[in-house]
Amino acid sequence: MGKLAFVACVTFGFAGCTAADWNSGYNPYAINPSGYYATPTYPAQVPIQQPTTQVPAAVYPGAESGHWIRENISSGSYIELEDGSLWQIEPYDKFDTSLWLPVTSITVVIAPSMPGYDYLLINTDDKEGAHARYVGR
Repeated sequence: MGKLAFVACVTFGFAGCTAADWNSGYNPYAINPSGYYATPTYPAQVPIQQPTTQVPAAVYPGAESGHWIRENISSGSYIELEDGSLWQIEPYDKFDTSLWLPVTSITVVIAPSMPGYDYLLINTDDKEGAHARYVGR
């Protein structure tokens, strides 16, 4: 890396100029021997991989309807069902689950749309859902 290129990056703040680029020797603003700016060259683009189907981190064998809340713990942060299963609630859904009462009817379904929270607890009484992580029994 040339001193001029580094100074230009720092002084003028060229778009796309990062410390990692300069450290790797990448310089899209290099001046060729004739004194003109060279046409910028960029690293090869890596194709974006499509997400694969996620398997829940912990598998809950009772994913079905017919459950009910035994205990609402820490203002909706955790829900314990009648079978002893414990569920950690996704932080954005805690507002709803803080209002769920014991004996509320719950249906458990697999919902891998929220990374890390592989299940959806559906409050069938109030028609609300909350993304949850199965913690265990």
